Amino acid sequence: MISLSVFSLPGIKPRISRAFLSTAKDAVLGQGYELSVAFVTVAEIKKLNRRFRHKPTATDILSFPLSPTSGEIVFCMKEVMAEAS
Repeated sequence: MISLSVFSLPGIKPRISRAFLSTAKDAVLGQGYELSVAFVTVAEIKKLNRRFRHKPTATDILSFPLSPTSGEIVFCMKEVMAEAS
């Protein structure tokens, strides 16, 4: 069973390793939790933020629980880096 899926839009290079994401997922959510992680552009995160949170701005991270044992996290690395500095 795959418990971690990582997706990136073309041209997006995540700065977080798959090993780190898998270890963090297992430590926080457990080995049985299925997590999808997506790395997207500013335009895409803005679109998602508007659709799901009704906020017309970009954000760094969005998370979506899909069921008690699965979920998705969406990162916009440009916004993550801006927030971190």
